[in-house]
Amino acid sequence: TFTFLISALLMVIGPVMTAAQAPEQTNAQKEISGPHIRLNGLFGGDISVEFLDSAGNVKKKIDSYYQSKFINIKEDERREIKALEILVPSYRQARQGFPPNYVLVTESERKHTTTETRRQTGKTWDIKNTITLYDKTGNVLFQKTNLECFPVALSANSGASACLTIPVEGGDWVFTETEWDALKDKVLVFSKHGEVVREIIEPINQVQNVKISPSGNWLAYVKQLQGLSNQVVLINLNTGEKVALPVTDDRTVMSYEEVLDNGDVRGYVEIPQKESSGRWGSVPQPKILYRMGH
Repeated sequence: TFTFLISALLMVIGPVMTAAQAPEQTNAQKEISGPHIRLNGLFGGDISVEFLDSAGNVKKKIDSYYQSKFINIKEDERREIKALEILVPSYRQARQGFPPNYVLVTESERKHTTTETRRQTGKTWDIKNTITLYDKTGNVLFQKTNLECFPVALSANSGASACLTIPVEGGDWVFTETEWDALKDKVLVFSKHGEVVREIIEPINQVQNVKISPSGNWLAYVKQLQGLSNQVVLINLNTGEKVALPVTDDRTVMSYEEVLDNGDVRGYVEIPQKESSGRWGSVPQPKILYRMGH
Protein backbone atom coordinates (compact mmCIF):
# COMPACT_ATOMS: atom_id res chain seq x y z
CA THR A 1 0.00 0.00 0.00
CA PHE A 2 0.95 3.65 -0.28
CA THR A 3 1.23 3.95 3.51
CA PHE A 4 3.62 0.99 3.61
CA LEU A 5 5.79 2.49 0.86
CA ILE A 6 5.96 5.85 2.61
CA SER A 7 6.85 4.10 5.87
CA ALA A 8 9.64 2.24 4.10
CA LEU A 9 11.00 5.49 2.72
CA LEU A 10 10.92 7.15 6.13
CA MET A 11 12.78 4.25 7.71
CA VAL A 12 15.61 5.17 5.39
CA ILE A 13 15.53 8.95 5.57
CA GLY A 14 14.59 9.47 9.20
CA PRO A 15 11.56 10.44 11.31
CA VAL A 16 8.54 12.33 10.04
CA MET A 17 8.68 15.89 11.33
CA THR A 18 5.41 17.45 12.26
CA ALA A 19 5.70 20.06 15.01
CA ALA A 20 8.11 22.17 17.05
CA GLN A 21 10.01 20.71 19.98
CA ALA A 22 12.23 22.42 22.54
CA PRO A 23 15.89 22.32 21.43
CA GLU A 24 18.09 19.64 22.97
CA GLN A 25 21.61 21.02 22.78
CA THR A 26 24.83 19.10 23.20
CA ASN A 27 28.19 20.65 24.04
CA ALA A 28 29.08 20.57 20.36
CA GLN A 29 25.97 22.62 19.55
CA LYS A 30 26.71 25.19 22.24
CA GLU A 31 30.13 25.89 20.72
CA ILE A 32 28.81 26.61 17.22
CA SER A 33 29.44 30.13 15.92
CA GLY A 34 28.09 31.78 12.81
CA PRO A 35 24.82 31.10 11.01
CA HIS A 36 23.67 27.52 11.45
CA ILE A 37 20.72 25.13 11.45
CA ARG A 38 19.19 23.76 14.63
CA LEU A 39 17.01 20.65 14.60
CA ASN A 40 14.61 20.26 17.52
CA GLY A 41 13.09 17.03 18.85
CA LEU A 42 15.85 14.71 17.63
CA PHE A 43 15.65 12.48 20.69
CA GLY A 44 11.92 11.86 20.64
CA GLY A 45 8.70 13.29 19.32
CA ASP A 46 8.32 15.45 16.24
CA ILE A 47 11.06 17.55 14.71
CA SER A 48 11.27 21.13 13.50
CA VAL A 49 14.09 23.15 11.97
CA GLU A 50 15.35 26.63 12.88
CA PHE A 51 17.82 28.85 11.02
CA LEU A 52 19.96 30.90 13.40
CA ASP A 53 22.09 33.96 12.68
CA SER A 54 25.56 34.62 14.09
CA ALA A 55 24.09 35.99 17.31
CA GLY A 56 21.98 32.88 17.85
CA ASN A 57 18.68 34.54 16.93
CA VAL A 58 16.10 32.50 15.03
CA LYS A 59 15.67 33.98 11.54
CA LYS A 60 13.32 31.32 10.18
CA LYS A 61 11.49 28.35 11.60
CA ILE A 62 9.82 25.47 9.76
CA ASP A 63 7.47 23.06 11.51
CA SER A 64 6.50 19.83 9.87
CA TYR A 65 2.99 18.46 9.94
CA TYR A 66 0.82 15.57 8.78
CA GLN A 67 -2.89 15.91 8.05
CA SER A 68 -5.11 13.13 6.74
CA LYS A 69 -8.81 12.95 6.04
CA PHE A 70 -11.34 10.86 4.09
CA ILE A 71 -13.82 12.44 1.70
CA ASN A 72 -16.77 10.96 -0.17
CA ILE A 73 -17.34 12.03 -3.76
CA LYS A 74 -20.26 10.35 -5.49
CA GLU A 75 -20.05 7.41 -3.05
CA ASP A 76 -16.36 6.98 -3.85
CA GLU A 77 -14.42 7.33 -0.57
CA ARG A 78 -10.99 8.83 -1.01
CA ARG A 79 -8.16 9.80 1.30
CA GLU A 80 -6.38 13.16 1.17
CA ILE A 81 -3.02 13.82 2.82
CA LYS A 82 -1.19 17.08 3.35
CA ALA A 83 2.24 16.93 4.94
CA LEU A 84 5.45 18.85 5.40
CA GLU A 85 8.51 16.64 5.79
CA ILE A 86 12.15 17.53 6.37
CA LEU A 87 15.27 15.71 5.19
CA VAL A 88 18.82 16.26 6.45
CA PRO A 89 22.01 14.46 5.33
CA SER A 90 22.52 12.48 8.56
CA TYR A 91 20.35 12.21 11.65
CA ARG A 92 23.15 10.36 13.42
CA GLN A 93 25.48 13.34 13.07
CA ALA A 94 22.70 15.77 13.96
CA ARG A 95 22.05 13.87 17.20
CA GLN A 96 25.76 14.10 17.97
CA GLY A 97 25.52 17.89 17.80
CA PHE A 98 26.81 18.56 14.29
CA PRO A 99 24.33 20.79 12.45
CA PRO A 100 23.66 20.12 8.76
CA ASN A 101 24.73 22.49 6.01
CA TYR A 102 21.51 21.88 4.09
CA VAL A 103 17.88 21.01 4.75
CA LEU A 104 15.45 19.73 2.13
CA VAL A 105 11.78 20.47 2.81
CA THR A 106 8.92 18.64 1.07
CA GLU A 107 5.40 20.06 1.06
CA SER A 108 3.25 17.18 -0.12
CA GLU A 109 -0.34 16.97 -1.28
CA ARG A 110 -1.58 13.55 -2.26
CA LYS A 111 -5.05 12.11 -2.72
CA HIS A 112 -6.60 8.89 -3.88
CA THR A 113 -7.63 8.73 -7.50
CA THR A 114 -11.10 7.59 -8.49
CA THR A 115 -11.94 3.94 -8.79
CA GLU A 116 -12.28 4.35 -12.55
CA THR A 117 -8.84 5.95 -12.84
CA ARG A 118 -7.28 3.10 -10.88
CA ARG A 119 -8.91 0.54 -13.13
CA GLN A 120 -7.79 2.29 -16.30
CA THR A 121 -4.26 3.32 -15.35
CA GLY A 122 -3.27 1.54 -12.13
CA LYS A 123 -2.50 4.94 -10.62
CA THR A 124 -3.69 4.91 -7.01
CA TRP A 125 -2.59 8.39 -5.92
CA ASP A 126 -2.33 11.86 -7.38
CA ILE A 127 0.85 13.33 -5.88
CA LYS A 128 1.95 16.95 -6.00
CA ASN A 129 5.16 17.61 -4.09
CA THR A 130 7.01 20.90 -3.73
CA ILE A 131 10.63 20.48 -2.63
CA THR A 132 12.78 23.35 -1.39
CA LEU A 133 16.50 23.22 -0.57
CA TYR A 134 17.76 25.61 2.11
CA ASP A 135 21.36 26.36 3.03
CA LYS A 136 22.47 26.96 6.62
CA THR A 137 21.63 30.67 6.43
CA GLY A 138 18.03 29.93 5.48
CA ASN A 139 18.44 31.00 1.86
CA VAL A 140 16.48 29.05 -0.77
CA LEU A 141 18.85 27.40 -3.27
CA PHE A 142 16.11 25.90 -5.42
CA GLN A 143 12.45 25.01 -5.38
CA LYS A 144 10.58 22.57 -7.62
CA THR A 145 6.83 22.12 -7.78
CA ASN A 146 4.37 19.46 -8.95
CA LEU A 147 6.79 16.57 -8.50
CA GLU A 148 5.63 12.98 -8.02
CA CYS A 149 8.91 11.87 -6.42
CA PHE A 150 9.89 11.92 -2.74
CA PRO A 151 13.34 13.08 -1.54
CA VAL A 152 15.31 10.18 -0.05
CA ALA A 153 18.94 11.40 0.15
CA LEU A 154 20.86 14.63 0.68
CA SER A 155 24.60 15.21 0.40
CA ALA A 156 26.23 16.79 3.45
CA ASN A 157 28.62 19.18 1.68
CA SER A 158 27.57 19.43 -1.97
CA GLY A 159 23.83 19.85 -1.44
CA ALA A 160 23.05 17.25 -4.12
CA SER A 161 19.81 15.38 -3.49
CA ALA A 162 17.97 12.30 -4.77
CA CYS A 163 14.23 12.03 -5.36
CA LEU A 164 12.55 8.61 -5.78
CA THR A 165 9.34 8.13 -7.73
CA ILE A 166 7.02 5.60 -6.11
CA PRO A 167 5.54 3.31 -8.78
CA VAL A 168 1.83 2.72 -9.20
CA GLU A 169 -0.03 0.17 -7.09
CA GLY A 170 -2.37 -1.57 -9.46
CA GLY A 171 -4.64 -3.34 -7.04
CA ASP A 172 -7.65 -2.73 -9.30
CA TRP A 173 -5.71 -3.02 -12.54
CA VAL A 174 -4.89 -6.21 -14.43
CA PHE A 175 -1.43 -5.62 -15.87
CA THR A 176 -0.36 -7.11 -19.15
CA GLU A 177 3.25 -8.29 -19.27
CA THR A 178 4.15 -5.34 -21.49
CA GLU A 179 2.51 -2.84 -19.12
CA TRP A 180 4.29 -4.35 -16.10
CA ASP A 181 7.68 -4.20 -17.83
CA ALA A 182 7.08 -0.53 -18.57
CA LEU A 183 6.75 0.34 -14.87
CA LYS A 184 10.03 1.54 -13.40
CA ASP A 185 11.58 2.99 -10.27
CA LYS A 186 13.07 6.36 -11.13
CA VAL A 187 15.66 8.31 -9.11
CA LEU A 188 16.30 11.93 -10.08
CA VAL A 189 19.53 13.44 -8.78
CA PHE A 190 19.49 17.23 -8.39
CA SER A 191 22.45 19.55 -7.91
CA LYS A 192 22.16 22.16 -5.16
CA HIS A 193 20.92 24.58 -7.82
CA GLY A 194 18.14 22.22 -8.93
CA GLU A 195 19.57 20.90 -12.21
CA VAL A 196 18.96 17.21 -12.94
CA VAL A 197 22.50 15.78 -13.06
CA ARG A 198 21.57 12.09 -13.24
CA GLU A 199 18.49 9.94 -13.85
CA ILE A 200 18.54 6.33 -12.68
CA ILE A 201 15.98 3.78 -13.89
CA GLU A 202 15.47 0.35 -12.32
CA PRO A 203 12.70 -2.29 -12.40
CA ILE A 204 9.62 -1.56 -10.33
CA ASN A 205 9.74 -1.77 -6.52
CA GLN A 206 13.46 -2.51 -6.27
CA VAL A 207 15.24 0.70 -5.20
CA GLN A 208 15.83 1.22 -1.47
CA ASN A 209 18.27 2.97 0.89
CA VAL A 210 19.52 5.72 -1.43
CA LYS A 211 22.54 7.65 -0.12
CA ILE A 212 24.83 10.35 -1.55
CA SER A 213 28.42 10.86 -0.38
CA PRO A 214 29.34 14.10 1.46
CA SER A 215 30.99 15.76 -1.55
CA GLY A 216 28.43 14.38 -3.99
CA ASN A 217 30.88 12.05 -5.77
CA TRP A 218 28.99 8.78 -5.29
CA LEU A 219 25.39 7.65 -5.03
CA ALA A 220 24.53 4.25 -3.56
CA TYR A 221 21.29 2.31 -3.51
CA VAL A 222 20.01 -1.20 -2.83
CA LYS A 223 18.12 -3.28 -5.36
CA GLN A 224 15.73 -5.55 -3.45
CA LEU A 225 15.34 -8.64 -5.64
CA GLN A 226 13.26 -11.78 -5.14
CA GLY A 227 13.17 -13.29 -1.67
CA LEU A 228 16.18 -12.25 0.40
CA SER A 229 18.33 -11.52 -2.65
CA ASN A 230 19.68 -7.99 -2.88
CA GLN A 231 22.35 -6.04 -4.69
CA VAL A 232 24.13 -2.83 -3.76
CA VAL A 233 24.82 -0.48 -6.67
CA LEU A 234 27.15 2.54 -6.66
CA ILE A 235 27.20 5.25 -9.33
CA ASN A 236 29.88 7.91 -9.70
CA LEU A 237 27.86 11.09 -10.20
CA ASN A 238 30.80 12.82 -11.91
CA THR A 239 31.73 10.16 -14.47
CA GLY A 240 28.67 7.89 -14.64
CA GLU A 241 30.77 4.85 -13.66
CA LYS A 242 28.54 2.10 -12.26
CA VAL A 243 29.75 -0.50 -9.77
CA ALA A 244 27.31 -3.33 -9.03
CA LEU A 245 28.20 -5.61 -6.14
CA PRO A 246 27.41 -9.33 -6.50
CA VAL A 247 23.83 -10.42 -5.86
CA THR A 248 23.61 -11.98 -2.41
CA ASP A 249 21.15 -13.24 0.21
CA ASP A 250 23.37 -11.71 2.92
CA ARG A 251 21.69 -8.53 4.16
CA THR A 252 24.73 -7.10 5.94
CA VAL A 253 25.99 -4.73 3.27
CA MET A 254 22.54 -3.46 2.29
CA SER A 255 22.11 -2.06 5.82
CA TYR A 256 24.79 0.60 5.26
CA GLU A 257 24.15 4.11 6.56
CA GLU A 258 26.66 6.07 4.46
CA VAL A 259 28.52 6.08 1.19
CA LEU A 260 31.88 7.85 1.42
CA ASP A 261 33.57 10.11 -1.11
CA ASN A 262 35.89 7.29 -2.23
CA GLY A 263 32.96 4.93 -2.89
CA ASP A 264 33.26 2.88 0.31
CA VAL A 265 29.98 2.05 2.07
CA ARG A 266 29.87 2.24 5.84
CA GLY A 267 27.58 1.04 8.58
CA TYR A 268 27.73 1.07 12.37
CA VAL A 269 27.95 -1.69 14.95
CA GLU A 270 27.04 -1.36 18.63
CA ILE A 271 29.97 -2.13 20.93
CA PRO A 272 29.08 -3.01 24.56
CA GLN A 273 30.62 -0.59 27.04
CA LYS A 274 30.42 -0.36 30.81
CA GLU A 275 29.43 3.11 32.02
CA SER A 276 30.87 4.88 35.08
CA SER A 277 27.65 4.05 36.95
CA GLY A 278 28.38 0.37 36.48
CA ARG A 279 25.56 -0.13 34.00
CA TRP A 280 26.21 -1.59 30.58
CA GLY A 281 25.46 0.38 27.48
CA SER A 282 26.69 0.45 23.91
CA VAL A 283 28.69 2.78 21.70
CA PRO A 284 28.23 2.84 17.91
CA GLN A 285 31.44 2.22 15.97
CA PRO A 286 31.78 2.76 12.21
CA LYS A 287 32.49 -0.28 10.08
CA ILE A 288 33.37 -0.40 6.37
CA LEU A 289 30.97 -2.90 4.77
CA TYR A 290 32.37 -2.57 1.25
CA ARG A 291 35.68 -1.07 0.15
CA MET A 292 35.79 0.31 -3.38
CA GLY A 293 38.28 -1.52 -5.58
CA HIS A 294 38.57 -4.56 -3.30
